[in-house]
Amino acid sequence: MAEKRRIVRIFLASPGDLFEEREDAKEVVDEFNSQLADYFGCHIELMGWEDTLPSYGRPQALINQDLERCELFIGMMWMRWGTPPAKEGNYSSGFEEEFEISISRRRKTGEPEITMFFKNIDEDRLKDPGPDLQKVIKFKEKLTTGKEILFDTFQDEKIFQRNFRRTIQGYVKRVYESEKRERDIEDHAKSNEKNLTSIIGSNKKVSDYPFSTEGRNFLYEILKKIEDEESLENISPLEVSRFRLLANIISKPDNDSPSLGVHDANIIFLNKKEVDFGMPKISKLVDIGLKNIKHENVPLWHWYSIFEKYFPGFINYRTSLYVEEDKRIGALEAMCLIEAEIKFPDNHDESRSELIDNWFTDSTSSNVKLAALKYLKHHGKYEDLTVVQAEFNRKDYQTTRSSLEALLSIQLRNDRNEAVETALSTPFETLDGNLIQQMVSGELDFDEEVLRVGLKHRNVKVRLACFTKLKSSNLLSVDDAKSLANDNTASIRMAALNVLLGFD
Repeated sequence: MAEKRRIVRIFLASPGDLFEEREDAKEVVDEFNSQLADYFGCHIELMGWEDTLPSYGRPQALINQDLERCELFIGMMWMRWGTPPAKEGNYSSGFEEEFEISISRRRKTGEPEITMFFKNIDEDRLKDPGPDLQKVIKFKEKLTTGKEILFDTFQDEKIFQRNFRRTIQGYVKRVYESEKRERDIEDHAKSNEKNLTSIIGSNKKVSDYPFSTEGRNFLYEILKKIEDEESLENISPLEVSRFRLLANIISKPDNDSPSLGVHDANIIFLNKKEVDFGMPKISKLVDIGLKNIKHENVPLWHWYSIFEKYFPGFINYRTSLYVEEDKRIGALEAMCLIEAEIKFPDNHDESRSELIDNWFTDSTSSNVKLAALKYLKHHGKYEDLTVVQAEFNRKDYQTTRSSLEALLSIQLRNDRNEAVETALSTPFETLDGNLIQQMVSGELDFDEEVLRVGLKHRNVKVRLACFTKLKSSNLLSVDDAKSLANDNTASIRMAALNVLLGFD
């Protein structure tokens, strides 16, 4: 069987005045492939080196395709800047385009690694640099001040060969050691999995435990790192955040409430492609997002969408099972934002009414009730009116207005006349303006006595709507107008006075 080797793609970029150095680079790569490829289990493919050879060349677009595949970009410059790759474009040379594409990709994905080599220039040439050399000098100064890309200098081919050889061998060695460490961790994890299964018995799976395989592998990797003398230097911010996340998964009532900070949550999100998180971690990240939903500073919806695929309708349980108030409120707010329906798996016995009843128990805080009423205001059904009415009848000053708004909104979606009748018979001064507008806009289909009662309502929009209906129906009496001439609202007083002048 043929031995499999990893391909390491290195892109070599430079203008056309470093022909000999490009040949040297090819020789160094060939030397590595013949002498060290077996040891490291990889083969280096040098890309781009042939494009400045005499009588050879490719369109820049094809060269750029190679750029997207490379994992190490090595640039070389001397005195030439190069020529534009196209008559019309944003780049003044092919090298500039190659470099900018690579650094843009690195900023987005972390790849490729980038190294630059500058060949030393005679002092006499620096005294009177031409246009090309001026661009090279300006580019080098940009790298120096930016401190984003490392570069080295060389005087002759011998020094270049040494530096180039050190660069590619150092990169391959880092890749080799990293991948070997990952293989060791994976092998150890499989061994741990087997040992753990033998300990807990064949009746239980390792997945039944709070940490996923990924979580246990990570803990093992951390343990190996902290055995080092320079352990703290070897641990990254991402690893600290992941460690704290794991600690959040395990909690007991006697302990403090677990929590992951905003910065840690965002570090994990920014590096989400680097880690294959297990469901326990994703569940906890959802919890942290729900807890901070009102602040809008912690990622939620990415983790939410993943968890929803595996556990459809899970958000319903988050509203009823949590002891922590802010997480229950966050779950209700999330349901409201995405217009989530209350639904349960077919094999689940809990009903919609039981879940909503759970939102309004005697032990439920007013803040949770307010979040629940907000959801019902926008997404409640007619069958939910009983529990909303019961909350309104409690006359809790903290929830009275919200429960009335939810009550009226549900009625409006089913029968506008019912909502208006409830509004006219219920004293209130302030309420959601849009809600009142929906009720009073259009014709009010009520008898004279009901409308006359509405003239004394505490809400100005309700009083004005009843006044307008009575007037248009020629049912407004002098006594009605006189009572409204002393109204607290100027617009109603003016309308009443105009009516009284008409009677005269």
